[in-house]
Amino acid sequence: MTAYIIAIGGTGAKLVESMIHAAAVGLFSHNERSEDLQILLIDPDTGNGNASATNNTRKIYQDCHQHFNVHPSRPWMSSKIDPIQGGAWSVFERTDATLEDAFPYSQDEDEKKLLFDVLYPKEERDLHLTKGFKGRPAIGAAIISQLTQQGREDANWDALIQQINADSQGGNSPKVFLCGSIFGGTGAAGLPTLGRLLANKLGPDGENLLGKIKFGCLLLLPYFQFHPTQDYKNEKVLARSQDFILQTEAALRYYANQTELKFDSVYMLGLPRFSSVEKFSPGGNDQRNPPHFLEFYGALALRDFLVTDKPAARQVMLLSRENPEALTWSDIPEFNLVRSRVVAATRFAFAWLAAIAPDLEHARDKPKQVAWSLKFFRPRELRDEQDHIKAISDWCTNYLQWLGAIGRSEPSIKWFNWEVFLDKNGSLKEMERNDFSNLVPDDKTKEINDILSKLNPRDIDSPNNRGAIGLAKSLYKIIIDRDL
Repeated sequence: MTAYIIAIGGTGAKLVESMIHAAAVGLFSHNERSEDLQILLIDPDTGNGNASATNNTRKIYQDCHQHFNVHPSRPWMSSKIDPIQGGAWSVFERTDATLEDAFPYSQDEDEKKLLFDVLYPKEERDLHLTKGFKGRPAIGAAIISQLTQQGREDANWDALIQQINADSQGGNSPKVFLCGSIFGGTGAAGLPTLGRLLANKLGPDGENLLGKIKFGCLLLLPYFQFHPTQDYKNEKVLARSQDFILQTEAALRYYANQTELKFDSVYMLGLPRFSSVEKFSPGGNDQRNPPHFLEFYGALALRDFLVTDKPAARQVMLLSRENPEALTWSDIPEFNLVRSRVVAATRFAFAWLAAIAPDLEHARDKPKQVAWSLKFFRPRELRDEQDHIKAISDWCTNYLQWLGAIGRSEPSIKWFNWEVFLDKNGSLKEMERNDFSNLVPDDKTKEINDILSKLNPRDIDSPNNRGAIGLAKSLYKIIIDRDL
């Protein structure tokens, strides 16, 4: 089955980053099948650092996933993830576009000019928008609405509609999921605007597919704050976190009264206390906020959307912590399944980086000194497997960096003993194989060398059971089967 994920703005991109990691650990695999994802990021800020980080995570995942033919019963890496068209829609063709460029009028159209001048002050009309909508939803809604009008659709928009239509005609029941913030500029403007336009395009007035698809969205309430530095004190139009609550209230009133939004499922996540972003940037590559645990909850919202049936009526469910001063596994929906898959993937990544990859490096020159490697590689084969080994190592590194940032976003998270793979600054450190058994609190395992001795290609029910791929499958099987 295929789900179409439309992520709007920087927060939408960060949600997708967590969704990709959730797919990697197997959270979109259920009932012996996997949900595949088609992803489109929408942001006028093409150089946004959050989007760049997400695209890097997607490419690392794809490079690793393409080597595996993993059955959903072994959920790791089983979901296929692809971008729609190029994967990103900037909504602007020019690098210096302004609001006034999007609404041209001739000199004799006084009424349009006067209306435009009343609705938007001069600093907004002249603002260069290719680094986002600066926390101004009214600007974003105007731009996005116009760019999706008849005759002006972007290739990404056309490709999205065509793929949903083809998927539906093929007898499938496509799922469409929008995500973004409710408090900023791009997400707050784009999500309801695109939600309404999609409903119109897929509904009775368009392709008449709305009844055949499952249509949902995820809205993030304010969960972080920032403090602009002196470099931006003279900026007239700038997103300010002190405005988030007021903008959120206005947005919620809009959603409550909006009848054109045809979502079957709506998820909303927020926090009572905001996290602080250490490094402020108004846009561009420097706008790269670290991953946050609330975004992981966003990935779990997508899981719920994917694995549950289309509701007959709108449902309201409440998610909360048992203890406001702590965040434990029991505060997570389906915590037994989620915990088992996240822990398995984390143990895999740790074991690979701490023991497997270093041993394979040593075995390149002295294979007989790494006895277990001879089960998977003939001495000369190991040198030909470096691309596969690197792809797995890159994923392990990227995943543990993301997971470590999740752990740092909330000091009360005690899911792992973070110090075994993070240094005092929160960066990945050189991992010691002796720490493997202590990775998970209150869940001690065998030492890593005991696990290495159990690696065996004969345990892999797949023709591709040798080399780096067979080795990775064998390691994951031992871990997920709890043979440790």
